[in-house]
Amino acid sequence: MKYQCVVHVYAPLEKVSKLFLEYERYKDWQANFIGYTLLEGQLKETGAKGVLRYAAANQLQEMNEYLEEVALPHRIVNVYSMHGVTNRCENTFETTEEGVRWTMDVEFDFDIPPALDIQMFINQTTSTMESFKHFIENVAVDKLN
Repeated sequence: MKYQCVVHVYAPLEKVSKLFLEYERYKDWQANFIGYTLLEGQLKETGAKGVLRYAAANQLQEMNEYLEEVALPHRIVNVYSMHGVTNRCENTFETTEEGVRWTMDVEFDFDIPPALDIQMFINQTTSTMESFKHFIENVAVDKLN
């Protein structure tokens, strides 16, 4: 399953790219985020492997993350995996007159295809992107420098 989502962030490219991989700030914009543990490689660099932890439905959910490519401020490719699902997210950040155009090309690979509509995935991705946008534009005002 493949799709693309686009969000316009009204903030400088430097701010968007600086905060995109600040795991300690994920709790400010990702619901139920508990923490991140680096398992291999250098933090925020190509090849890094780690685990993201979330509290969901009163239980701990762990998701593996692999940074396939980090070419910030313009591009980052994250690969997430858990329980028979792999999710590759190719993020590009382009400067515009108003701020940044953030495009996410998403690809899911399932061991067992889900009985879910693609629109549900698109809506969830867009919602997460909008949460990051709100965080950048309204919450993280102290993190530009």
